[in-house]
Amino acid sequence: LKIQINIDGLSLYKSSNEEIWPILCLIKNLRAAPFVVGVFSGTGKPENVEEYLKEFIDELINILKNGFHINSIFYKVIFDCFICDAPARAYLK
Repeated sequence: LKIQINIDGLSLYKSSNEEIWPILCLIKNLRAAPFVVGVFSGTGKPENVEEYLKEFIDELINILKNGFHINSIFYKVIFDCFICDAPARAYLK
């Protein structure tokens, strides 16, 4: 399975600093919608990008190394790319 990861910040309301920062995954081999694998909600973006991404990165490394089984079928996972707009890309660097 080839996966793409999307990270972006979204304002909840025009008159508020409340934001959500979802981490979405898309499996390119399947014709399915992206699904949420993590989310931050708060005033502004996450203060510590490493803390925001740590659990996700740990799980991603594990699944890339080991794959997974569903109904006795083994699936190998291949990382394709991160997709971010310019502000999210600058924040994640």
